[in-house]
Amino acid sequence: MQPPLLEGLAPEHRKGDELERDYTPASLALAACHAMTLTSPKPKRILEAHVGGGAWVEAARATWPKARIGVADADPHARGLELGDEVVYRGRCEDHLEEWSEWGKHGPEWFLGNPPFSHAADQLADIAHLCPLSNVAWLLPWDIYATASWRRLLVELRPRFVRPITSRVWPFVRGVCVFEWWN
Repeated sequence: MQPPLLEGLAPEHRKGDELERDYTPASLALAACHAMTLTSPKPKRILEAHVGGGAWVEAARATWPKARIGVADADPHARGLELGDEVVYRGRCEDHLEEWSEWGKHGPEWFLGNPPFSHAADQLADIAHLCPLSNVAWLLPWDIYATASWRRLLVELRPRFVRPITSRVWPFVRGVCVFEWWN
């Protein structure tokens, strides 16, 4: 079965932020969550570790209303921190490995969202090591396949699905996809 293509939208933010705050448009997050329902089981525990403006939390809540949603962000004032069922931590993901790996007693069932691109490979490796039963669905640049820092990781942790976005989401990234890893 071919996963549906997802349409990009006009950007809401500009590149150049030290925390890489490039928020996902709400309709794109919702389309991605709906696409996931075609191929994945209903999640019970979702962690949005880069919650930002909260588009992924709102989309997850609309798609899986019974799921428990934990939120976190490097920006302690991120609007999305108010939208989850529980704030798991405030700060950079890599500084709070224990909090997110133990959240919900067994760790998150799904990590969902739009991580800072420059830290995503390391964070995915941490997730695979600390929460081997967790799944990941992240919005990332298509060209991670041509990036040295991703080379080994993409061989060891091949994505289950890659859902291309059919137009630009932000002017500074040519192409993005929703990558899904199922452990």
